[in-house]
Amino acid sequence: MPGPNYYIFNDLLEDSALGFQHSEIWKLPLTRASWISGARHPKAIATPIQVQLNPRFGTELLDSYHESIPVWSDRLIEVLRAAGVDNLDVYDAVIHDPRTGLTTSAFKAVNVLGSVDCADMEQSEYDPRAERGAREFIKLVIDPTKTMGLKMFRLHERPTLLLIHEDVKQGIEAARLKGIRADPVLQHVRN
Repeated sequence: MPGPNYYIFNDLLEDSALGFQHSEIWKLPLTRASWISGARHPKAIATPIQVQLNPRFGTELLDSYHESIPVWSDRLIEVLRAAGVDNLDVYDAVIHDPRTGLTTSAFKAVNVLGSVDCADMEQSEYDPRAERGAREFIKLVIDPTKTMGLKMFRLHERPTLLLIHEDVKQGIEAARLKGIRADPVLQHVRN
């Protein structure tokens, strides 16, 4: 019997084709901490983490911003937790829009704990010149027996990739969150 399906947690910026003018954040603070290592931060992070919307983009807020510091809506975090994700370190964040005067604290900076070595390197296809930790996958196959039951985690072979379990994908889709897509792992192609 095949194991559960996993998906790559990605931005969905194609909403603009439907008339949705997405926002984008910028001016993130320097925290001197890795947000992609999958490890807990060794030092305290000053909060709230203050970010601004980029004035060259729209004003409608997304539920997920994938920047050097992931910034996610409280709503997204609730959906993730309801789907069984229990490995998040969250830090209060505030988003400012200098154009409209909007200030909202309904967001968190998120550190996903867990870097999982679960790529089936025999079945996956990748650029052999790339180093471990920076693999460019053409086709990514996950060995579900190595995921430790986590519903969301960073891929050890490429820590910029966040993988989610099918349960999480279904929760995200049901909640109709803005700015997120889940790409099937077997179809992941380098971008």
